[in-house]
Amino acid sequence: MTITTTAHTLLAPLLPPGWTITEPRRRGPRMVEIQLHPPAEHGPGIGLEWSEGDGPAFQKGPRYSASYRRGPGLVDLGEPDAPEPLRALAHAACKALAAPVEGPSLAIEVASPPQDGIDPVDALLVALPTAVASALGTDALPNHEGWTLVGVREMARWTRVAEVQLGCGDRTLTMILTPTEPDRPAFVRSARYDLVYYSDDLEVTEHDTLYARDKNMIDAFASWLVAWDGSTP
Repeated sequence: MTITTTAHTLLAPLLPPGWTITEPRRRGPRMVEIQLHPPAEHGPGIGLEWSEGDGPAFQKGPRYSASYRRGPGLVDLGEPDAPEPLRALAHAACKALAAPVEGPSLAIEVASPPQDGIDPVDALLVALPTAVASALGTDALPNHEGWTLVGVREMARWTRVAEVQLGCGDRTLTMILTPTEPDRPAFVRSARYDLVYYSDDLEVTEHDTLYARDKNMIDAFASWLVAWDGSTP
């Protein structure tokens, strides 16, 4: 079974009437986020982190671990006045996610980019078209909104860069990858590359608006890049 199918199988029997389960969102090379939400306008939802491998967690099982998370629209279970029914549901959900002995791998299964000593931007330009196209829409790079790969191109900006151009309806999103520069701001750094992003639809000053609009793909692409480049989560 897929990550999505397994999550629904484990969690659906626990939900009160009218509650829904979101599609898993990639939060790291070995972690996805799942949210449980009540019917519209009936209070906050519950955020869950489902992971594989070592690390701190609220509930640990033979293969998986699970914890709850805070965020916009989600109940903060760390607060003493958090509603007990939501706390009980979150604890039951974590226990259910951690319990299976067998199930799908939560790790991103991707190949690292070439490491044969060629120019790092040239390496990206060669590897990215196939790598992104193969990953887009899989558990490695979830794509629930229907983004398409428009192209990969070389550009001269503050330095020579590789750009991954994505499109979704009338929206555009461009991921800019460069060899890492620790002193330069970046949205995320992998083992060898820095990532920033922009959109032709919005002004540079509307960066927060862009992130709010395309957060799912921006976060998913960043997590995919970290794993693809062979970095440690």
